[in-house]
Amino acid sequence: MESRLHLITFGRLFLSRGFLFDLQILVRLGFMRTSESIRCLVMSKSSLEPPILQNDPLWFPSRNRFHFNPAVPDRQLWAIGMVAVQWGMLETLIDMEIRNFIEGDDELLSQYKKVRNLRDTLDFFQRQIELKSPEPLRSNAATFVRSIRNTASQRHEVMHRLWGGGMPEDSWNNPDNLYPEADAALLRQPGDKPKKTKSEGGRTSIHWALTFNGIRKIATDIATLNRDISMLFRPSPEQPPVA
Repeated sequence: MESRLHLITFGRLFLSRGFLFDLQILVRLGFMRTSESIRCLVMSKSSLEPPILQNDPLWFPSRNRFHFNPAVPDRQLWAIGMVAVQWGMLETLIDMEIRNFIEGDDELLSQYKKVRNLRDTLDFFQRQIELKSPEPLRSNAATFVRSIRNTASQRHEVMHRLWGGGMPEDSWNNPDNLYPEADAALLRQPGDKPKKTKSEGGRTSIHWALTFNGIRKIATDIATLNRDISMLFRPSPEQPPVA
C-alpha cells in the first residue's frame, strides 16, 4: 500500500509540474511493475467526478515563440492535443490488456509481435476478449471493439489532415482583433474526390468543418473508452480473470 501511495504521489508530481517522462525509464527505475501501476500514473480521479472535458479551457500560453502560427484558435489546439493524448493512452491500455491475455503463451506472443497496424491489433484484441473474458463482455466484444474502430477513424482525420481557415484572437494575422475568432476546419487534400457543393471561394477547400465542440466530443469519446477499458478488464477480488 505504501509503495502504491508513493507511485501516485510521484505521478502527480510529474503531471502537476508539466514534466515529460518516458514510461520505459520509469519501469527501469522500478516505479512501474504492473499494468495497475500504469493505470495509477496515467489516470486521474476524474472518472469518478464530472468530466473535465465538459469545461472550456480558461487560459492558453503565448504562441510568440513559434516561427509558424497555424490558423487555428487556441481552444481548438487544446482539443486537438487532448485527442492526441487520450488516444496515446487508449493504444497503451489496449496493448497492456492484450499482453495480459496472452501472458505465458509464447506462440500467441510471437503472433502478436508480427501485428503492424491498428486494424489487426483490434482483431487480435477482439479474439482474446471472446476467448478469455466472462459474460457479458464476451458476447459484446464485437460491439465494444467496433466503437474503438469508429473513434479511430475520427482521430485519424483530426491528426493527419491539414487544419486551417480559422481566425485566432491576438494572432499575427489578427493582431488588433479586427476579425472575430472563428474555428478552423479540416481541409481537402490532393487526391480527394471532387466535392459536390454550391459554395464558392474558400469553402470549397473544406473537407470537414469540425468545430471546437466537435473535437472535444471526439476527445470525450476516447476518454470514455479509456475509462471503460480500465474498469472492464480490472479483475475483481471475488472473481479472478478467466483462464
